[in-house]
Amino acid sequence: MKREVELFLFFSQGSAAPVEDSPLSPDEYLRARRMGHQEVRNQFIVGRTVLRELLAERLSVAPRDVEVALDKQGRPYLEGHESRAFSISHSGPYIAIALGWGYGTIGVDIERFRADLPARRLARRFFEPEAAAAVVDSPNEAEIEIFLRYWTVKEAVLKALGTGLRTPLRQVEIEADLEWTEGRCSLASCSSQNWTFFQWRREGTWVLSLALEGKVLAPRPELQEALP
Repeated sequence: MKREVELFLFFSQGSAAPVEDSPLSPDEYLRARRMGHQEVRNQFIVGRTVLRELLAERLSVAPRDVEVALDKQGRPYLEGHESRAFSISHSGPYIAIALGWGYGTIGVDIERFRADLPARRLARRFFEPEAAAAVVDSPNEAEIEIFLRYWTVKEAVLKALGTGLRTPLRQVEIEADLEWTEGRCSLASCSSQNWTFFQWRREGTWVLSLALEGKVLAPRPELQEALP
């Protein structure tokens, strides 16, 4: 099967459609109803609706008929289309969606800039010594971006794994190119597991990273932005 990756970045503000009018599955519907914060609920509904519309178009089915199941790790996958992977990430008004055809695992993470982000403290707590030092020793004006460069790559890998923060972030070791546009990742506890990552940034606004299992021979994926 031909390997292909599609990557989307959406900007969502305002109210979402009522959850009962969306194409969410019964499980997604219940999850949305339980969300107490209206903004978080809106982001979830919009994100899952857009994801289902993208998948439905490629599978030639209705959005409500896209069958999403969970594997043993709790990672979502397409029932009957196991070679087609997807990942979704939210941060504030931003929604990132990655679709991978022919890839076993794929992970995406987006994080928006926040001026109050305690980057140095978080790096000391969650990162391995080399990554923590890169953040702690950085100039004040660069600490948040450098922190998010590492954080989004590590999160994308953990999403691809399906373990989330059950696997410590410090376990994900990164080798990046000089511009931090792409690189390689591996797990300190299992050197045989490795990923390729790609990264995009808008200065002072957001950082987005995509992780794909193994060595990727295809060119850098195109980020399709639907932003104001």
